[in-house]
Amino acid sequence: MPPPAASPRFKSARTVAMWSAADDELLADLLLEARARGEPFASPRDAFWEAAAARLRNPRRDVRSRGAKKDAKKCYARLNKNFKPDLANIEFLREGLGVKWNEDRKMLNASPERWEQILELDGKHQRFCDTPWPLYDKIKLLYSEDDAMNVNAPSEKSGDESTTPAIRPLQ
Repeated sequence: MPPPAASPRFKSARTVAMWSAADDELLADLLLEARARGEPFASPRDAFWEAAAARLRNPRRDVRSRGAKKDAKKCYARLNKNFKPDLANIEFLREGLGVKWNEDRKMLNASPERWEQILELDGKHQRFCDTPWPLYDKIKLLYSEDDAMNVNAPSEKSGDESTTPAIRPLQ
């Protein structure tokens, strides 16, 4: 009797890349190095992503990766579906809602009452209440002022800071 087929509703651990803090740190470092060299990484077809995936798969690394193989497409998605939205949400909470950043703990700092108010407005910020984001400085630097992908870039039409669109959390 053949083994039962996997349910299409659930992805197996082999199809989903599982990212550790060390994987995230390495990817952020590789992105900063590429930016410093002027190497493009705006498209998943850029050579940078294959090189980054190869570095993440390196068996000599101290940290073993879990889940599916981290290929160029998964590395690119990690930047655009995790790093970039997390930065946008933290910037929105800091600048739009006045939540303070604790540099020592690398996390947002607000009173429980303030978090209650924020979560009533939008519950998706729940994970930022008590979770540090140690990559903040690196990702912020990655999207600094002259970068075309900057989440806080002034409007190109006027070049005037006063017309900068409000920072909104990415969906």
